[in-house]
Amino acid sequence: MTFDLLPAQHAPCASSLRCSVVDVTASPLVIRIFHGDGTLLGQKRFTDVTEASFEIAPYLRGLVDFQLPTETSSGIESAADRQLAIYLEAETPDERVQSPLLILRPADEESAKPALLTTLPRERLLAPGEWDELSFLVGSSPHPLKIVEYRRDGTIHDAVQMLPMAALWCYRVAADDYPEADTLLIDAGTLGTLRYTFLPAPEGSCRLTWQSHRGSLEHYTFPRVERVEQTIERNRAYGDKGHLVTSLEREERLILTSALEGEEWMQALAEILVAEHVWLLREGLYTEVDILTDEAEIARYGTLRSLTITLRSRLKNDLLWS
Repeated sequence: MTFDLLPAQHAPCASSLRCSVVDVTASPLVIRIFHGDGTLLGQKRFTDVTEASFEIAPYLRGLVDFQLPTETSSGIESAADRQLAIYLEAETPDERVQSPLLILRPADEESAKPALLTTLPRERLLAPGEWDELSFLVGSSPHPLKIVEYRRDGTIHDAVQMLPMAALWCYRVAADDYPEADTLLIDAGTLGTLRYTFLPAPEGSCRLTWQSHRGSLEHYTFPRVERVEQTIERNRAYGDKGHLVTSLEREERLILTSALEGEEWMQALAEILVAEHVWLLREGLYTEVDILTDEAEIARYGTLRSLTITLRSRLKNDLLWS
């Protein structure tokens, strides 16, 4: 008995993950799916079969604990904690076999290696105090990144960093690490070039972070908070002294509007509305938020557009802005 079909390493676990077992000689056949730490995630049972084909993706969705960065300086960092490690076991009364350890990504599409896993355009703005992140899926050999810094005094400084092989990595760009630069290029060779322009953010701007469908962590600064709305709900009971407030619940909603952007940026930002996880990034702290906008509210100004969204904290009585 053997597994003759298994997902490839770094396959996307939000899409189909077909597996199969052949040369089954006894009944029943029990398939078990384990987390890499040995926790049982699910199982299937087959009777009177010589082979079995099955889908494991439904057992895995939502299991990746998408870790947020704790280090905010520029450089390469492993993104191994944004993946899911599993293995399979097939057992009959006569034998038991186990698959190799499989590393899966929280994404919905395959990616060739090497790959730059981003959904945003490659011309970006970054303000002092902000950082951005680029996710790379690296193949069987290390991949070079050339970092070119264009300083305001006209000088150019460059350096090369190597992304290690066979893993998921992120490269973080922190604006505060380049105080003398006005532009930074990240040359990823065959994967293309990204350009960061360093400019102050408007006063009162709001930066969001979200998990993209490619398994990357994306950032964008909304330059304007249109308004902040607070609602208060009082729960009352009636007693000897009349109506009494027994508890108080407060909710704060932010209405954000993007800068005027082109079509490519609008398509990328619209993913915020359907992203599994979205965070407000304020003063270096991430707060997970609930997106209340069900339809994209897009204003058109010629060829440019802006997106307006409404959000609140995922936790009750958690004030985002006050």
